[in-house]
Amino acid sequence: MKIEKLKKFLSLSVMSLLLLAIAFIIVNVLVYKHKMDTFKSFDLDALRRQDFIVQTIEFKKFIVQGTDVSSQSALGAYTDEVQVYHISGTAEIFFTDMESLSMNETDSDYAKKILRLDYDKKTSGAPFAVNIVVSEQNIQKVAHFESKEFSLFSIKKDLIKPDMTQSQIVAAVKAELSSEFHEQIVGTNTPTEKLEIYQTFLRQLSQSIQALSDWESVEIQIR
Repeated sequence: MKIEKLKKFLSLSVMSLLLLAIAFIIVNVLVYKHKMDTFKSFDLDALRRQDFIVQTIEFKKFIVQGTDVSSQSALGAYTDEVQVYHISGTAEIFFTDMESLSMNETDSDYAKKILRLDYDKKTSGAPFAVNIVVSEQNIQKVAHFESKEFSLFSIKKDLIKPDMTQSQIVAAVKAELSSEFHEQIVGTNTPTEKLEIYQTFLRQLSQSIQALSDWESVEIQIR
């Protein structure tokens, strides 16, 4: 009789443990599925719709505009003129290829909360651009080397064109600084994934995605 009771007790214990194990598995599957649904609902388009500024650099520089003061020609004194400006502003570094990013739901690690994105790179160059922000009031002329006026039959005339307008100066400064900053951040023949600015972009993108979802880190596979 005791043996029968023991068998019944063991049978019930095994059954209870089995049911608990099944319940545990079901709960974990449901939790995992919920996490997957939550992660999959992350809207990558929300990031595509905004300008993704990777870095903002404040700068102060001296810019020289004018002719070649080293000219040794006979007319040098009449044709050489230089203006020196002190410029302050900001350089905004953009990642320009957000539309080429897509979620890789298969390879993303939901347990470790690692989002993996595919980057279908469309261009051969580095996907970064520079926007120079300078206002006219932040351009100050600090030096001006005048050319001599040319005298002909008692008529004096300046052989070079007058100073640029403020708007022309701003346009020239933006073009020059944009090229300069782009060369500094991209360099020459450096793979995109090895650029320091690209690693900065990954960190900034991770922070943006963390603020919008439950993902804790982001990895990008360049195709």
